[in-house]
Amino acid sequence: MSLLQPTPSSKLRTAFCGLFVACLLFLGIGLAGSAASSRPSAVGAEPKPETPSATQLPVQASAIQQPEQPTRVIRTAELILITPRGFEPNTIRRPRGPVLLAMVNRSELPLMTLRLERVNGTMLRTVEMPRNRRRLSIPITLEAGRYRIVDLLRPTRSLNIEITE
Repeated sequence: MSLLQPTPSSKLRTAFCGLFVACLLFLGIGLAGSAASSRPSAVGAEPKPETPSATQLPVQASAIQQPEQPTRVIRTAELILITPRGFEPNTIRRPRGPVLLAMVNRSELPLMTLRLERVNGTMLRTVEMPRNRRRLSIPITLEAGRYRIVDLLRPTRSLNIEITE
């Protein structure tokens, strides 16, 4: 009667099986713990009457409001590519509301100072983009009107944004 020596592949298989069983046990214990925390603590125990706190005082019927509908923010993005020739696209038309201005810098310029402003000259935001910063995202809500993004160091490069009603 001879005993077989375990091969490296059988040792590896045994280790993986043990790891798999340990993961299943860990997952089972975690699920059992979360299920137990959502149940009442004692079987057959009567719930304790709660005393109203200052934030839970009864409200008169006239002050009760209808539950608000959850507001759904639909956020869209405008992809703006900054090249050695300028902005692509050079004009954006979109409805008013929240938008994410996602810029990708491929200009290879050492520094860009970008300013978001209304066409009438009112500055909204200024951001510096050094050469090593390739991506920039600006979440913003724009009202109806005309805007532009200008590179302050190269004012001939600009992106026109028209926000409609």
